Amino acid sequence: MHNIKANSEHIVIPVMLAMHRTIQDVDTATDGLNESLREWVVNNFLADYEFDLKAVQYVMSDSEPEEGDLFATPSPINTIIYPDSVKDVTTKTVWVVGSESFTSSSFDWYHNEQDAINAFERDKKSVPIGKTQCCMFAFEVDENASAEEVTQEVSDFYYEMALSKEFNASELVQCYPFTPDAWLDIVDNHNKQL
Repeated sequence: MHNIKANSEHIVIPVMLAMHRTIQDVDTATDGLNESLREWVVNNFLADYEFDLKAVQYVMSDSEPEEGDLFATPSPINTIIYPDSVKDVTTKTVWVVGSESFTSSSFDWYHNEQDAINAFERDKKSVPIGKTQCCMFAFEVDENASAEEVTQEVSDFYYEMALSKEFNASELVQCYPFTPDAWLDIVDNHNKQL
């Protein structure tokens, strides 16, 4: 349904909406929005509308939510450490959950933050205390990159940066169970004993 006037200028305002927590899927959300917006079209307030379903994401509210919190987007750490890393391309953000130990390193990446949070919370419950550091961070990649290309790009970055002070001390990286300084001291002491 639309109410577009021929040969007339119209204003287009991109809008982000956060749905109530009881709305669990995109179909329910768009059905409800269609019902609500249809009346505005009939009453000549809206000329037309469109949903950008590629931009749908799931976000976790803060423990003390404030207005606008659901729209805050974290800065992907690779764009801070390497500002030109995704220059001149359309990008998307993926979420990375990794773990570092004295002998190995691993990670998984996720399309949405909630899946990454769930994985990070699982890792935190099973981490061998004293031997492993878990982390979670946002990472920006080319929107058209294949899953293999995303994995390779995250891998290159993570294996280079995971033990650096710049990475571990960044407010853009959640770490568990050690503070950045404590983890780097543990790694240094372990390396000295080799």
